[in-house]
Amino acid sequence: MSLASRFETYRPSNEFAEPLAIAKPSMHYGKYLLPLFANPFVSVRTNAFQSAINLIREDETAADQIIGAYLSVLLCQDRLIARHALSFLPQIAEVCPEHSDMLIRAAVGAGTNKYGKDLNTILPEAMKKVEERRKQNMTM
Repeated sequence: MSLASRFETYRPSNEFAEPLAIAKPSMHYGKYLLPLFANPFVSVRTNAFQSAINLIREDETAADQIIGAYLSVLLCQDRLIARHALSFLPQIAEVCPEHSDMLIRAAVGAGTNKYGKDLNTILPEAMKKVEERRKQNMTM
């Protein structure tokens, strides 16, 4: 059972029942994650990226919303934040193989000037994970 379906079936019997029933699980995740992805504190960014990856694993429909926010941070002008986003590219590419080509092209397009040597090590890892995921999908 996905996280979204559990949220829809949850009906508490207290005063919070009405607001929770109105809330939908298909919120605009990117709108809420973008400030966390770009947070100046590394620990906050790390938790945001890991939470986004877990959210996509639970609810694949959230990927479109989250990828937009991730792409914004990957291409941002702040080198530290962009490098941190780049470090999560392999995991994001693994859970979103349908978006992986676009993300890898965006990382390459941003150039090695922004990412330095990180790009040379992370891109092959991301492409390897995407290829492994595609092979798994083909065997299923």
